Amino acid sequence: MVAISVVLLLFSGLMLVIGLAVRFSGRSTVFIVHEPEKVRDMAALNRYAGNRLLLVPLVGFPFGVQGLGAPVVGLLGGFVTGLALVAVLIWVSVGVERFKDAR
Repeated sequence: MVAISVVLLLFSGLMLVIGLAVRFSGRSTVFIVHEPEKVRDMAALNRYAGNRLLLVPLVGFPFGVQGLGAPVVGLLGGFVTGLALVAVLIWVSVGVERFKDAR
């Protein structure tokens, strides 16, 4: 059962790297956006998405560390982190519309 916590810690580390990479990617096109030419400020979009993606490891790391001592907490943490990931992806996909022009 400790393996669940180790996987959760590795996943949280991966999400930390991805979140930071998106956050500091500047004006490069990181996301596949329908009609990317309509995006007003790609750097602001990347900062917006990267900041929200950083919430996933913020949830996952504490559960992973606590799960090393109590495996049930790691199992619960995997479920909560998965829900957090889905919520963040929905949040980002809805928020993308704020960065598009009405052209």
